[in-house]
Amino acid sequence: MESVEPIELATGYAWSLWSILVFNGFNVTISAYLTAIHLPIQSGLVALGRSLILPAGFLPILFKFVPQKSFIWAVPAAEFLTFILTFYLYFRHQPQHAMASKQPLKHDSPLMKIASSNKSYS
Repeated sequence: MESVEPIELATGYAWSLWSILVFNGFNVTISAYLTAIHLPIQSGLVALGRSLILPAGFLPILFKFVPQKSFIWAVPAAEFLTFILTFYLYFRHQPQHAMASKQPLKHDSPLMKIASSNKSYS
């Protein structure tokens, strides 16, 4: 006869950790977006927040209030707070805002001269 305790324990852990999957995809996607639009500091804040700073900060806080499951709840709590940060950063740096803040290249700039030259470098 199987013991019910391991099944209940596994179900409880799965129920506690489901939020990681919900918020993780958005956090990673927005971090990649911020990197792509040349905002490495903001992208680094998201990456460090979700993987190191917030989980490490939540461990002692949650251990004080919920000592049995502090290590289980630290990561979902960190992902949720990182989600709030990424939501803010995404709306602050939306594509239309990012493109509006960039100055177009002038036709006499060195990059435009290189791009318009017909020289072959092979």
